[in-house]
Amino acid sequence: MQDLDQRRRVRKGKLTVATDTPAYTPWFVNNTPSNGKGYESGVAYAIAKELGVKKSNVVWVHEPFNASFEPGNKHFDFDINEISYTSARAQVVTFSNSYYDVQQSIIALKDSKIVKDHTPAILRTYQYGDQIGTTGLAYIDQVLKPTKSRECSTHSPTRRRHWRLIKSTPSCWTLRMVSTWRRRDQVKS
Repeated sequence: MQDLDQRRRVRKGKLTVATDTPAYTPWFVNNTPSNGKGYESGVAYAIAKELGVKKSNVVWVHEPFNASFEPGNKHFDFDINEISYTSARAQVVTFSNSYYDVQQSIIALKDSKIVKDHTPAILRTYQYGDQIGTTGLAYIDQVLKPTKSRECSTHSPTRRRHWRLIKSTPSCWTLRMVSTWRRRDQVKS
């Protein structure tokens, strides 16, 4: 944490934290990182406390997922955005110690065919989707090698039909979300 001492911060007297938008539950709550609710919001405020920064001096900024690990100057002190480690990313940015272990999982509605039919050969026949630039999408392409075209998005996919989502899951929270998963246009703000 010495890299975040006051002399090296992007805003004097502040701790500037970046994340993508929308910011999804359980990482954040109500797409509002600054409310302190959700796993990553809580981690960010715990880091601020450790550094002696008051909650009122934490500034949240938007940084698209793929831009967060591109080389170059940044307008934030750190990004907290479910960014999993890869050797390619580590060549251009510095990673902290991990605050959760990444595991790839297939998440499906309980009445989906994939729940019962999931041998390695059958898994190749399903259609998958994930956010562009994620390790989940790399897993789809490099390990599952599906025969159907995959669907990609610049944000986490929210479509129910035909998607078998690969997701980095730190806990069963994400699995619990599936029962209430809806398209963005069906979600009330």
